Amino acid sequence: MSSSIPIKPIVYLHGEPTVRFEKKEVEVMIHQQNLNLAVIGKFSHGWPEIGLLRTAIPKQCGLKAEVNIGLLCDRHVLIRCTIAEDYDTLMSRQTFEIKEKNKT
Repeated sequence: MSSSIPIKPIVYLHGEPTVRFEKKEVEVMIHQQNLNLAVIGKFSHGWPEIGLLRTAIPKQCGLKAEVNIGLLCDRHVLIRCTIAEDYDTLMSRQTFEIKEKNKT
């Protein structure tokens, strides 16, 4: 399979613009972007600073190996795990509460 995915046309589904990908194309993108063990989290009320997230998430969620953490738009965070056990840990619970120090 080619590693290049063609530009897709925009189609409208129920009046909403949509881009459709074949399952194989999604699998290629997941592999290319190292998203095999990735989790997207959402904060209910804004988010802490990225430095705090990078230290708090592994500790407070009980992760055992290195993770790559980055902010996405609209209160979302991308967590890329390096081992399946950490991925399973994150996926096994519905919610995690990230506690900030010095908050009242």
